Amino acid sequence: MRLVTLLTIFPLSRFTRAIGLVKSMFIGNLLNMGMYLALYMANTSAWFLVLAAVLEGFVMTLYWVPYHTQFVVHAELKYL
Repeated sequence: MRLVTLLTIFPLSRFTRAIGLVKSMFIGNLLNMGMYLALYMANTSAWFLVLAAVLEGFVMTLYWVPYHTQFVVHAELKYL
């Protein structure tokens, strides 16, 4: 998971910049659903665990980075 994040952070950051934060978070949510589906299917084959780890690496870049960016942009300083 961390290796996938390390390898994809810069290309996916450019992709996020091109499509916008909200669309990137939407794609991240879809990938997150795929990760949970892969975890559900992991009892049939261990390869689904590898797929889940790879998808979670993409989710970290496509969802959590824009999420925290949106939080910082819209947070009011007096409430932090």
